[in-house]
Amino acid sequence: MAYYESADGCRYHYEIVGDQAGHGFPMFMLHGIIQSGAEWRRAGWVDALSGMRRLILVDLPGHGASDRPGDHGPYRIESIANAVLGISDALGIERFDYMGFSLGGRVGYELAARHARGDAEGLRALVISAQHARAPRDEPRLLRLIELFRGGKLRAMERGMGMRSEQAGATVNDPEAMAMAIEALRDWGGVEEGLGGLPQPVMVISGEEDPAFQKARDSAAAIPGARWVALPGIDHNETFYRVDASAPAVIDFLARVDGKGAGGGEAAPAR
Repeated sequence: MAYYESADGCRYHYEIVGDQAGHGFPMFMLHGIIQSGAEWRRAGWVDALSGMRRLILVDLPGHGASDRPGDHGPYRIESIANAVLGISDALGIERFDYMGFSLGGRVGYELAARHARGDAEGLRALVISAQHARAPRDEPRLLRLIELFRGGKLRAMERGMGMRSEQAGATVNDPEAMAMAIEALRDWGGVEEGLGGLPQPVMVISGEEDPAFQKARDSAAAIPGARWVALPGIDHNETFYRVDASAPAVIDFLARVDGKGAGGGEAAPAR
């Protein structure tokens, strides 16, 4: 187990999968709400991508084996982006790729906006899965999630996503931490307007049955040359768990990055 303590005192757990000697190009992978870094492995993403990348699977604050802070600060999107850059520095990584699903996708957009305005370095290529770059405070479903977490529904939500508990009768994550993560997320101002100057290759992938599908499409359109992939018949969570539908487009994009330049423009819907 590897840990990194951020500037705001939150200890992040992360796992490096693949070529630990450093020959594989590093890629940070950040999951969504109520998941953990281990879900990348269980869903099949590690098997799909570890042959072409050295994967750094990070547990978000309040998730997996990372700390469960008692204040909102460490859960903020800006704070998590700072931690990704801090882990990169601690590992001596100068350049990295990034893939984020759902909540992890918001962190990816935050990193991208920083690179676009010259406030950060290191990001080489970006994959955003099932997410947009707009401020989320107007999304009623987030308030509903907070109610569900504090109303004792976390175990049922985990079962609905097919997640396994760490031990019989226990949830993978802490419901109060999940609620605080959503509350902190609602303070994020969004970065869609700041992505126009981003030079890095970007792919945005979303299921057509995801309620935020159109917003994700609009965010992709705000990034010059971004590759947009629509998944017919796929909803929000399936964009992550239906690796058979999502992974081919991601693998193709990363292979194009390795081939000195990802293809831009809008991709044909993945099948």
